[in-house]
Amino acid sequence: MTISPLVATAAAPPLLRIREPDSLIAAVPHLLGFTPEQSLVVVLIDDTDVVVVARYDLAQVAAAKAAELFMGLLVQGRQHGATRAVALLYGPFLRARRVYQAVRRGLGQWLDFCLVVDLDQDCWWPGTARPTDPGIPLKPNPSVEAWARRHDWEPVGRRDQLGDELAPPRGSQEDRLIAVWAGIAAELPATESATTWSRYLAAPTADWSEADFVTAAQLVHRPELRDQLWLALTTEKADDYFAFWSQAVRCTPLEHRLLPLAVVGLIAWLSGRGGLFSVCHEECLTLAATGPVVDLLTLIRRHYVHPEMWSILKHSAQAAVDGHRILAG
Repeated sequence: MTISPLVATAAAPPLLRIREPDSLIAAVPHLLGFTPEQSLVVVLIDDTDVVVVARYDLAQVAAAKAAELFMGLLVQGRQHGATRAVALLYGPFLRARRVYQAVRRGLGQWLDFCLVVDLDQDCWWPGTARPTDPGIPLKPNPSVEAWARRHDWEPVGRRDQLGDELAPPRGSQEDRLIAVWAGIAAELPATESATTWSRYLAAPTADWSEADFVTAAQLVHRPELRDQLWLALTTEKADDYFAFWSQAVRCTPLEHRLLPLAVVGLIAWLSGRGGLFSVCHEECLTLAATGPVVDLLTLIRRHYVHPEMWSILKHSAQAAVDGHRILAG
């Protein structure tokens, strides 16, 4: 199979050819933007190329119904041409190996092969290995290392640290936020929405009030306003928008989290935060099997689109906005 990094040159994303387990294991952190720990990583591929990558906690795989857990991933895979899956179980062998059967059941005929990877022991095993089987030592992979050095791209941060940046509210804080959300939804007038939205687009900072972030997280569900956000986004202002929408996600109850989180994923990609892009895409796939912004994140990963291409891609958003204006006028 061939892969490219999440941040590649705009003109021609470099290809890395994967021909053996060691090179796949070495490449996974570059696919995700961070090194997985206590995780299942599923790589969906077509005949030759990576299509979608998703990561799950081992505890999540053990506790959930596998078919439901993988539903969003497999729907996205089918939509984007994937035909088979490779699974990697990260962690101590005995613990990681316990979820192997759940992975087999959940991926079914998609599963091509599975590896168990213990980075602390520098070993890997086939998914079918027995507890008494010795691990296969991980070998240095010069081609992956040279590829990463050539493009000056290294995984940054740990998954738990990246996820903590956008952690949803819990307990009494979540209950309070649900009440705030319901109150604003009941009072939000459609006639003033465009004006309110324009203020957020003009000054995207983390200094707005909680009520404003909740309002923005509600308004982003309206396609005509969301299209205006696409037009406003630029690489130069990506950090400002990231500050604003990160706060909006933190002010969003779990059941409404999908679209604000996908927006943060898009902004993370635009600002070069490959690891956080992966985290957002991962969580979106568990929240919904499909959707316009989730599909956009998958397409970015599928084709390894460079952020510099956004100025071209958002012309389709301009057409959508113009269409709304024509209908309204």
